[in-house]
Amino acid sequence: MKKGFTITGRVVDKAGKPIANAQVSQGSDRWGTHFPDTRTNAEGEFEFKNVGPDMRQNKLVLTVQAAGYAPDLKEINVDKDTKPVEFVLEPARTIKGRIVDPDGKPVVGAFMSADTWRGHRSIEWRVNTDSEGRFCWKEAPADEVLFSMGKEGFMSIRRKALTPSDDEYVLTLSPSLTIRGSVTDSKTGQPIDEFKVIQGIEWDSKQKHWEYRNAKIFRNGIYEVKENEPYPGHLVRIEAPGYKSADSRVFKDNEVNVTFDFKLEKDTWRKITILSPDGQPAVGAEIAICTPSQQTMVQNGKFQRMQTPNILTTDAKGVFSLPSQTEPYKLIIVHDTGCANLSEDKIKSTSEIKLDAWGSVEGTIFMGAKPADGQIVNLMETSSS
Repeated sequence: MKKGFTITGRVVDKAGKPIANAQVSQGSDRWGTHFPDTRTNAEGEFEFKNVGPDMRQNKLVLTVQAAGYAPDLKEINVDKDTKPVEFVLEPARTIKGRIVDPDGKPVVGAFMSADTWRGHRSIEWRVNTDSEGRFCWKEAPADEVLFSMGKEGFMSIRRKALTPSDDEYVLTLSPSLTIRGSVTDSKTGQPIDEFKVIQGIEWDSKQKHWEYRNAKIFRNGIYEVKENEPYPGHLVRIEAPGYKSADSRVFKDNEVNVTFDFKLEKDTWRKITILSPDGQPAVGAEIAICTPSQQTMVQNGKFQRMQTPNILTTDAKGVFSLPSQTEPYKLIIVHDTGCANLSEDKIKSTSEIKLDAWGSVEGTIFMGAKPADGQIVNLMETSSS
């Protein structure tokens, strides 16, 4: 492990006077990083200790925001020769506007948030619209900022470019996309008693993503879901025990209200037994179905739930039921006693899977010449297969 560096700097106005209590933030993406922030002292000075470069481009992004001034941003090299960084803040600019619905009525309580500026997501500003649907940012930069805005019941707007202006922007939110319909047996026409609805995103014709972690259960053959986020395409997948899963057509943001009915075909879900390395039933083993649109992550022998949305579990006999799949797939299986990584071809030819015992890796971490206790150690395997 290498020692970090100390980064110092100063924030002043155009006349060279120090600006106290200015916020100085590290990192290119406030949503994806957890670097510390700090505030300038009475002399406008700030300091960060134990700093390393951002993993991207070997640079560190510093963003400064202060009351009454426009923000500033710098990308700096981080090494032993890094000199103190000086920020000279310009006078603040104003971005103002109204958010309305398609009839021109104000949307009260809609959020308005700065998202990306100068290629980074490090700037912070967010407000809700007032009783007239208005917002006003009085400490904006002089150049373009990409904004996000939205409210429940409306389709959000993402990466809307705005610049300071004397005029008021008028931004229109459209209603959410609502998809509803029936789910019935293809032969009998009877409603399916209980089924799962998974909403999907189509990024392009070859790339889809299914939101299994947000799957919803519906009953009595009727479903309704809403989409508030703009994407190239939206889909719906239906899964019901004893039936083949079925996917809808692709829906667009502006369709607003759509009816799409499903007629499910009967299917025999395959029963597969999982055995531990010593041949005993692997009770409570977890199985992730991995497809081009659904991936997984395992940490310390357990699936990471946020990265592994579609998990099945074996019963008291070590048995689970595998539904038919509409995409190429493989199975990743984890249990206290072992694990398995199986291709689709291997799964098709067997009804019993024996787990491999877990391996182990041992070593010593040094901080300089001294053993480093209490450190987190990550061992990662990457595979495209």
